[in-house]
Amino acid sequence: MATYNGDNSNNSYLGTAGNDVINGNGGNDTLYGEDGNDIINGGTGNDYMEGGIGNDTYLIAKNDGADTIYDEGGTDVVKFTDMLATDISRVSQVGSYGLDLLLTYSGGQITFKYYFSVSDGIEQFQFSNGTVWNTADINLKVSQGTSGNDHLYGDGGNNTLNGLAGNDALYGYNGNDTLNGGTGNDTLYGGWGNDTYLIAKNDGTDALYDENGTADVVKFTNMLATDISQVSRAGVNGNDVLLKYSGGQLTIKNYFYSADNRIEQFQFSNGAVWGWTDINLKVLQGTSGNDILKGTDGNNDTLNGLAGNDTLYGYGGNDTLNGGTGNDYIDGGLGNDTYLIAKNDGADTIVDEGGTDVVKFTNMLATDISSVSRPAGYYGNGSDLLLKYSGGQLVVRAYFTLTDTRIEQFQFSNGTVWSWADIKAHTVPTPTSGNDSLYGYDDSNDTLNGLAGNDKLWGFGGNDVLNGGLGNDTLIGGLGHDSFVFNTTLGPDNIDTITDFSVTDDTIQLAHSIFTALATGALAADQFKILGNGGVQDSNDHILYNTTSGALSYDTDGSGAAAAVQIAILGTGVAMTSADFMVV
Repeated sequence: MATYNGDNSNNSYLGTAGNDVINGNGGNDTLYGEDGNDIINGGTGNDYMEGGIGNDTYLIAKNDGADTIYDEGGTDVVKFTDMLATDISRVSQVGSYGLDLLLTYSGGQITFKYYFSVSDGIEQFQFSNGTVWNTADINLKVSQGTSGNDHLYGDGGNNTLNGLAGNDALYGYNGNDTLNGGTGNDTLYGGWGNDTYLIAKNDGTDALYDENGTADVVKFTNMLATDISQVSRAGVNGNDVLLKYSGGQLTIKNYFYSADNRIEQFQFSNGAVWGWTDINLKVLQGTSGNDILKGTDGNNDTLNGLAGNDTLYGYGGNDTLNGGTGNDYIDGGLGNDTYLIAKNDGADTIVDEGGTDVVKFTNMLATDISSVSRPAGYYGNGSDLLLKYSGGQLVVRAYFTLTDTRIEQFQFSNGTVWSWADIKAHTVPTPTSGNDSLYGYDDSNDTLNGLAGNDKLWGFGGNDVLNGGLGNDTLIGGLGHDSFVFNTTLGPDNIDTITDFSVTDDTIQLAHSIFTALATGALAADQFKILGNGGVQDSNDHILYNTTSGALSYDTDGSGAAAAVQIAILGTGVAMTSADFMVV
């Protein structure tokens, strides 16, 4: 047994194996009791006290400063020498994962390290009037918030956490917990177990994270189902559910991601109950605003956007999607989807990803379609379909690119049906003398003639024939064995660009009437010359390809005596031979 008395400096004392008395007095002291039933008094200053093994007593007074206690065993007591229980202004969990206990009072505070993680903590808190708090009292008090921003933690049992006012964070951990954030923007973590979350009008913006349990409940303590003004999907990939009501909203994180994150029941103050099916139906119904509606992968969902500029995602399943009025974006996803379109619906866009899909014009005849066309569109290559009608238009994105992005039927209100063949018949490319954009189709061998003007011709799939005509034209053959025709007067204003010439698949056709030095049929090998650093070698070199610039030219005399006339631009470094040309 020993007695230690410090001074006003920062003292450090290490007790004995006996029953020591250690007084730090002034200064920021470090006091270790070691074994034995020690009495430790840090005094004023910010002190660290560690009783060690034994039944230790810590003496604490107002205005002592910010102290820290770490206790390791025994039946230990904190004696507040000049304080009542009412002098404790705050009891809270702090530190990593809320493992520490913090008591705040006039002129000081005390932190008990790892109080909530070990059983060898402080067993009693004794006040100057004889009042005693034990572990159960502390557990109850840390579950009650304040008017500030609190962090409240459960202990693995069935806890009740009340945040009261402020922007609180409540952690239930294991057990069947009841969490009430109160007013303010609160975050509620139920953890494992069958948890109950209490929500009221005017509570603020709350977020809820649930991890497990098969009977989790949100109780709207003062609300009817009719008080919920909006139910929608939110968050990354629409995995959250958002409920809005007077004076607040509740987001349940990852509600649609996993059954573990799901709330099984939403209970209202009059006894009405919503379940999983009710929420699923409600998130598929829009409002008069700009909604984002998302179906569930694999379900056959019905999504109604109503008014507003809505975004609808069907995902997998055979979905029915109706954007309603407004300029809507509608993505059916995989499955056999049905899109409902009406006059005066606005400018809608459909993106489809597969299946046997239908557009139903609910109040339109085929004669109500005023225009069917292929604009440059989203990808700039004429792959979109555009239909115009009274009070609206419909774009089917990438309709002409892949069968997966195609709508198989357009059904009108009198039973008339347009198929792929009908759409093709309505979009036959019609050239003019101006600057045209002409498009072929993936499933046919198309012939595109630009006539005059600086035209763009896209062949898409199939064995296509592309003839730009006069003008500086751009020719894109696409897939297939394509032919590029040159049969108009040569000159600087008549140079075409071939963007995707393939020496394996494609051919350049030269009209004998223009290329008079060439005999009809396959181009003779000695009439073709690749230009590197050298010039024309002999009088037979009529067709010249410059691998550096990509220029393709025609030399009438073959010798270079007269300047060659450029007819086209190809990519650089193309491995061309005379076999890539045919004179007709």
